[in-house]
Amino acid sequence: MSTRARNSIEAVLLVGPGYGALKVAEDLVQSGIPVAWVTARPHYLELPRGAEALADWPADLDYQFRPLYLRVTRHPLLTMLPQARILSVDNDTEGFAVAVEQDARYIDYDLCTGCGKCTQLCPLSDSERPPITRRPAQCPTRALVLDKRTTSACRIACPLGVNAQAYLALTAAQRFDEAWPSCARPTPCPASAAGYAIIPVKPSAGVPRLKSP
Repeated sequence: MSTRARNSIEAVLLVGPGYGALKVAEDLVQSGIPVAWVTARPHYLELPRGAEALADWPADLDYQFRPLYLRVTRHPLLTMLPQARILSVDNDTEGFAVAVEQDARYIDYDLCTGCGKCTQLCPLSDSERPPITRRPAQCPTRALVLDKRTTSACRIACPLGVNAQAYLALTAAQRFDEAWPSCARPTPCPASAAGYAIIPVKPSAGVPRLKSP
C-alpha cells in the first residue's frame, strides 16, 4: 500500500473475534491505520459462533496471547465495539459508511475489578443461564459481563408475563404515565394492583409517608 493510499483511509472495519483478527488488528494499528473492530461476542478472544477449538490446542497457549491482546486493545488507533452488530453498509464516492449498533454495557470496565461480590448477591447466579458471567482467564481484563437481554426469571414465572423490571425502572425515573401501562396491559384486573400501591401508610419511626403511586 502506498503512503498516499494509506493516508486516504479513515478507518478499517474489522469484523469478528478470534486470534487471527487480533493479529490483523495489530498489523493495522502498528502501520498507523485506524481500526474499528466490531464483534457480537463479549470479548475479542472468544471464537466466532459455531467455531470449535482445535483438539490439540494446548490450554496454556491462550495465556500467551495476553500481552498481544493488551497491547492491541489499548492502542489509541483502535476503536473497540464488542457486543455490536452491523446494521447497514453504504457506498458512495467518498467511500463506505457503516452503521453499527452496540448493546448497552451495564458494567463500567474501568471500575470493575472482577471481585465477584455481585454474583454472590444475585439470586440467579445458580440458574442455567446466569446474567453475570466472568470473562475467560486469558483475557487481561477481569471485569464481569452483565447480560440483560434475556427475559427475567420472574417475568417467565409470572402467568401474565408482567414486566416488573420496566415498571420499577420507569417509576424510579418518575415516568408514571409510561410505568402504569407497562404493568396494566397484561393484567385483567389492574385496579387491584393499584389498590395495593395507594394504601396509606401510618407514619412511624423510619417509615416515610407514600406520596405517589
